[in-house]
Amino acid sequence: MHVDVNSAFLSWSAVQRLKDGDKTDLRMIPSAVGGDEKQRKGIILAKSIPAKKMGVQTGEAIWQAKQKCPGLVVVPGNYDLYSHMSNLFMAVARDYSPVIQQYSIDECFIDYTGMEGVMGPCEQAADRLRQAIRDRLGFTVSVGVSSCKVLAKMAGELKKPDAVSTVYRYELADKLWPLPVRELFMVGPATERRLHSLGIFDIGGIARADPALLQRHMGKHGVLIWNYANGVDPDPVVPGDDVPMKSYSQSATLPRDMRGPEELLPVFARLCTALGYRMRDGGGCCRVVSIYFRDKVFRGWGRQKRLERATDITFELMRALTDLFWRTYDGSDIRAVGVAFSDIIPSECFSFSLFDGESIRRKSALDAACDRMRDRYGGRAVLTARELLSPEFAHLSRYAPGTEKPRIFCPY
Repeated sequence: MHVDVNSAFLSWSAVQRLKDGDKTDLRMIPSAVGGDEKQRKGIILAKSIPAKKMGVQTGEAIWQAKQKCPGLVVVPGNYDLYSHMSNLFMAVARDYSPVIQQYSIDECFIDYTGMEGVMGPCEQAADRLRQAIRDRLGFTVSVGVSSCKVLAKMAGELKKPDAVSTVYRYELADKLWPLPVRELFMVGPATERRLHSLGIFDIGGIARADPALLQRHMGKHGVLIWNYANGVDPDPVVPGDDVPMKSYSQSATLPRDMRGPEELLPVFARLCTALGYRMRDGGGCCRVVSIYFRDKVFRGWGRQKRLERATDITFELMRALTDLFWRTYDGSDIRAVGVAFSDIIPSECFSFSLFDGESIRRKSALDAACDRMRDRYGGRAVLTARELLSPEFAHLSRYAPGTEKPRIFCPY
């Protein structure tokens, strides 16, 4: 089974507001969960069905959504609430199988193999699960049932909200193949354009295509979507604690447009420090670092770099990001930035050369000490010198706003 909460953030906000005595159910009116417009994070994170019918889309700016829907009610996000509701949701799902993989905060895969003798046929169990979540927690889910993960996920998209759907391999020709290619999992806009250029417009066209042709034009991704279109997905349901992280990423929308290394590099230092801490906490180190920019007209671009050796050391990561910054930044006014560490391997595979071993050990020990302080006193207990120049921590500087900022030389 694939279980997906319908409009999760909005549904969870609505449930909590009703518990707090609000008489209006956000799900029944044009409403949305949005970011903070004052902090320029004013985008739609989730919307109600009435808002969707009026053209409101997830990811668009709040002012654009209000133009389409003048009476739109926008409520702020509450991530502590979402985490709590997600835990409740997963607890109910675990009543139906011990093998559950949390796919995101609002969806999971359930391996029902062998549970039929205890819980009954899979479709019936899926319907009981749907009703249990609605009755006990107050929000609805859509459940997809199939013989593999990709088909179960796509089955859940066929009928929403509050529904159970199936897509088995013998149902592919009727239920999936007539759909446009963009409806296939892992087919984005770029892949859709490439498929159209090959004369393929529906999922059935992918399934019937020569996989060698798709591989020639799209590489391994072409073979992947050919398998998905034919209902082939050997990926097992892996319990959440056993799923290795494949990448770590974090982005920041800046409180104002920023320009130049003096303003932008402190922000990258903050993101690098936070991601490095998360990666070390997860027991990994990375071989690829990436950097991303979005300017004031929402043009986005980025670059990545493969490291000579995998690392989890803040100094090494920041040095690589600084190099990427100078090779990528074009002098524009920047609205948002992002950092990603990928190609993650276990930290046990960390290696260093004969000549820099002592230096690496010292830097690793420094990171370990800083991490222990963050664990005990919070994520902002330890800052690098460069981070102090970031607007986020301007209040910590003894230099008054408007005065010349000190030049702080720091390897980070």
